Amino acid sequence: MIRRSAVKADSLILNKGAIYLSVSSPKSLEILKPVIIQSFSDIGYILKSSSKDADIEVDYILSSAKVEYPNAFLEGFFGSTQLERNISTECSLLITNKDKIIKSFELNEIKKDTVNLSDLSEIENQNLPFTKGKVPSQPFFTGFWEPIIAVSTLILTVILLFTIRSK
Repeated sequence: MIRRSAVKADSLILNKGAIYLSVSSPKSLEILKPVIIQSFSDIGYILKSSSKDADIEVDYILSSAKVEYPNAFLEGFFGSTQLERNISTECSLLITNKDKIIKSFELNEIKKDTVNLSDLSEIENQNLPFTKGKVPSQPFFTGFWEPIIAVSTLILTVILLFTIRSK
């Protein structure tokens, strides 16, 4: 999602050359700075350490990145619990040329997918709070019906076994 914002900025910058990239973000998102810098570098920009050495200045402000799990559901009757996952980022970009603003825009993106509840420990990084979301409670009947069906089946099997054997 961060790479897409770099591609969008690239479409607005007329000449692909030397740029000065200024990245701002909350402390919790500082770890994403190298990803942002690498995204612009991968597109083909030469990154300068001073705005005086560059033709264009890009101010990249990453406001938020978060994960939410709005819904939990069963995959099939006795299947595993699945979670809908929404990953969202909010950023602002300001592209300036020596003295004038070329373009300013905000980019809010949401990516939706489905993950298995048992895979959360592998997906979420405990050291990065923005990768963790609040997991919704599982529906009551999910944990209610499965044991009832299993016990009922066992009781029915025992009753049929002794009924058929006695005849």
